[in-house]
Amino acid sequence: MFFLFRSLCAISHGIFWAIVTDFAMKIVHEKHRAMTSSIVFSSIPLATVMGIPTLNYIGQRTRWDTAFLLISILIAICLIFIFICLPKNHHSQIPLTNTPLSHSRKKWSWLLIGITAMIATAQSCAYTYIEPYIRSLAFFSQQNLTLLLIIYGLSGLIGNVITMRFMPHHIKNLTRVFLVLFSITMLSLYILATQISFYSFALLLFFWGVSASILFTTVQTWVILITQQYSSTMAAFNSAILNYAIALGATFSAWLVSNIGLTSIFIASASILLVAIVQLQFMIVKNEDNRSL
Repeated sequence: MFFLFRSLCAISHGIFWAIVTDFAMKIVHEKHRAMTSSIVFSSIPLATVMGIPTLNYIGQRTRWDTAFLLISILIAICLIFIFICLPKNHHSQIPLTNTPLSHSRKKWSWLLIGITAMIATAQSCAYTYIEPYIRSLAFFSQQNLTLLLIIYGLSGLIGNVITMRFMPHHIKNLTRVFLVLFSITMLSLYILATQISFYSFALLLFFWGVSASILFTTVQTWVILITQQYSSTMAAFNSAILNYAIALGATFSAWLVSNIGLTSIFIASASILLVAIVQLQFMIVKNEDNRSL
């Protein structure tokens, strides 16, 4: 029964993220689209900082069914606001044409979706076992664990602020820089392994959270922008691939931990991100005038 309910939650989550960014970008003026996308994605680190610790505290201090009840109430409130506040026709503010996508735009959109898959796989592969990894470190305590997870959540919010500031005019460079930083962070965690200090780990975790936050926002926004009138379909497909990649990354990390070791998840993530870097660079170099990107 729990598995059934969990599956229904997952299906709802997938549907929501498949349409929310594209919908939000279509109800605002063109000059606000980058900021809108960043605001939407800021909900993930915000939930990490506030929602998860709060509900964990409630569940541990009272009962877990109380925490689930509160979630249900919040969802009901969100549903009411959706019906009251959101416009019925979100396409009216964006002129759309029936012109087919150019061959280059189709190609770039599929390559970007591939990059999304690699980023999500790497992220899930590393983050699935982040708590067991922290518990294996010399400085572990429940207080340090909570503090580190809060740092990760706050870094995601900072990543969204950076995205708002630079994505409108620097989406390619922003994606490239933080894809490299993400890979270096994973490689550093592998090299330092369980000998890492608290402050070094906190700094790397900060870079990790900033990079992941920026990359998920920029790539999804990039797909929407270059696919024009097909953005709803491609955004939904990109979200679907992201969710499949999360499952793949979690499965892959379980195999790595069981057969190789806990820190192997970081070198695996770094390797996946290296492939994504090469693919992104290939896109940018091949499209010399960058008009399609």
